[in-house]
Amino acid sequence: MRAGKLNRKVRVERPASGKDEWGQPTQGWELVDEIMAGIAGETGLGAIRSNLQAGAPASIARYSFLVRFEVVGRLGINPGMRIVYDGLVFDIKGATRDMNDRTAAWIITEQGGNSG
Repeated sequence: MRAGKLNRKVRVERPASGKDEWGQPTQGWELVDEIMAGIAGETGLGAIRSNLQAGAPASIARYSFLVRFEVVGRLGINPGMRIVYDGLVFDIKGATRDMNDRTAAWIITEQGGNSG
């Protein structure tokens, strides 16, 4: 894969749990890594059609982040994690290898639900 396609630095985060000073459970997010990625979003009509077919509210936008395939395994990318880019939060729904370029993978996300 050509590095020029990976033109955005994004944060990959996972749920973090710990305890506050009183020993009560806390929840938040912790950094897994900052990686370079390319971003692709659905076009308007395609996004609306797929949201309607899936029964999802139209306010949810789906985006895919192009990354090197090795990153998915090395970071253990899985649903429940998230990507933060430009102040926006993208919930990771899964990852798939790019069959045209086997050194690449797509991280599939949704933005606009209950993220944050």
